[in-house]
Amino acid sequence: MRGARPASGGNGAALLGWFAAFGLMVAHRAFRSDVSLAFLAVWVLLKAARILYLGAPWASLWHQLSTGGLILFTFFMISDPKTTPDHRAGRILYAAFVAGLAFFFLHSLWWQNALIWALCAASPLTPLIDRLLPAGRFTWPGGQALERNDACSSVSASLPA
Repeated sequence: MRGARPASGGNGAALLGWFAAFGLMVAHRAFRSDVSLAFLAVWVLLKAARILYLGAPWASLWHQLSTGGLILFTFFMISDPKTTPDHRAGRILYAAFVAGLAFFFLHSLWWQNALIWALCAASPLTPLIDRLLPAGRFTWPGGQALERNDACSSVSASLPA
């Protein structure tokens, strides 16, 4: 087959679809699919608005969204249950903020790896959002959350005086 390249027959879209489906399953299992979907919705809306503003062809939107890094970030990085806010509304607000900040970093400051930089910049907001919108801490189903104070007191109780 002369001139054939990997994914030239449309395999790239199918592969991205499978990665997105598996990523959504993982985020859903961690009870954080809301943050992934909120981030992706805001990111697509911002990108679509930019396409409209610039008058660029709509095919460029698919090109910008069909990157493995975006799928990896959306379903495996921003959805980490230990670093996202505990309250659902807080997670959606957090996801929208990260998407907006990454969009600004990428299209105004022209920073490479804007998604990672935005996530790093927004991470310190998680305790503030948790304080403003209190909810129960994340624990894996069937697992017990071990409090640091309990572990320290049990260790100190077993030590000789």
